[in-house]
Amino acid sequence: MPKFATLSSDNANIWLWQLTESPEQLLALLATHPDYAPQVQSFRSTQRQREWLATRALLHDVLGDNIRIAYDKDGAPRLVNINQEQISQDSSYMQDDEQGHPAISISHSHQWVAIALATSKHSIGLDLEIVSEKAGRVQHKFLTQEEQLLISPTLSPTALWCAKEATYKLCNESGLLFLEQMRLYKKEEQLLMELPTLQRTASIEIGTFEDCAFALRSEERRVERVFRAV
Repeated sequence: MPKFATLSSDNANIWLWQLTESPEQLLALLATHPDYAPQVQSFRSTQRQREWLATRALLHDVLGDNIRIAYDKDGAPRLVNINQEQISQDSSYMQDDEQGHPAISISHSHQWVAIALATSKHSIGLDLEIVSEKAGRVQHKFLTQEEQLLISPTLSPTALWCAKEATYKLCNESGLLFLEQMRLYKKEEQLLMELPTLQRTASIEIGTFEDCAFALRSEERRVERVFRAV
C-alpha cells in the first residue's frame, strides 16, 4: 500500500506518501494506466516526475482506477471520471457538483506528497511544507508585524506560510499578494484568514506531521470551472 498516513480534518481527509520510489517504480504501480508514461516524460525534473506519478498512485489507491485529475484554465485540480457507486458507498466524501466529484487539493514538499479530498460541501486548499528556519528568516516578506505576533511554539512561521499558500490555492486569484492582501488573525483561539479585497473570511486548520507543517482552508463552493483531463 502506498499510503504512509491518513489524517482527518473538519472538512477533508488528507493522505500523505513518503516518496522514496523512482519514476520507474511508480510507473510499475500504475501499470493499469499506460498513458501516464508518455505524459510524465514532459517533465524534465526527476523529482517533478516522481511527485506527479505519486499523486496519481495515491489517488488511485484511495478511490480506485476509474479516476482522473483535471485542471481548469488556471491550473486548479479537480476529479473526473470517478466511479459513482464507489463514492456513494463512502459517506465521508461529499459531492461538490452534480457529477459527484469531491473537491481535491494537492501539495508536495521534498519527500512528501499529500492530497486532500473534501468531506463537506466545500472547496479546499491544502499546503504542506517541511518546517525550516528559512521561513523564520524571511517571515517579514509574507507576514505583517501584527501577524508575526501569532508565532508560537505551536504555530511556526512555516505553518503561517502554509496558511497563506493554502488560501492562495483555494481562491485561485492570480496576483493575490501574501503580505498586502491576506490577513491572519485569531478570534477565540480560532485562526482566521481575511481577504479584504475579495471580501472573504474563513477559518484555517493548521497541523503538523513528522517534519512537516500543513494548512487546510475551506469555504463553500462558489463557481463551476471549465477543465481539461490530464
